[in-house]
Amino acid sequence: MSTENIIFAAIGLIVLAVLIYFILRYLKGSIEIQLDKTSFSPGETIKGNFRLVARQTIEANKLTVALVADEVIKRKDSEGKNITDTQEVYRDEQVIEGKHLYDKGFDNTHDFELLVPGSGESSMDNSKIGQALNTLGSMMDMNRRYLEWSIEVCLDAKGIDLADSEKVYVK
Repeated sequence: MSTENIIFAAIGLIVLAVLIYFILRYLKGSIEIQLDKTSFSPGETIKGNFRLVARQTIEANKLTVALVADEVIKRKDSEGKNITDTQEVYRDEQVIEGKHLYDKGFDNTHDFELLVPGSGESSMDNSKIGQALNTLGSMMDMNRRYLEWSIEVCLDAKGIDLADSEKVYVK
């Protein structure tokens, strides 16, 4: 077997494995987030809900909703190639339910509220996100830095987890 055939076979197996994972995840159930709006100011409350559907019986460890901020740094390396680094700098996570057994056919909507951190809060200034924002203001190089915010809902379950995320914008 030639090297080309081995490479194509390996790529084919990886694609097949990813496809099987998403099919099994879909067959297990789904989570879908709905938000009242997607643009927020510091100190504002994010209101929304998510729908959890179990197509099979699911043994869950916990169900969480979180407001997450990732710092994205885009730069060029010494050869001029674009490099993107991402690091989570903020997470406000709420546990909606602990261990729970969701029966096949379960279909329910859960409401949630998450507070966007205020830009003037002293606790935020000392947090990773506050430090990241301070770094953003003091940067004088060619790197492009910004925060990407999202709402994440995750059902940590035996086997394959269920999750959904929705981007939000913080002014």
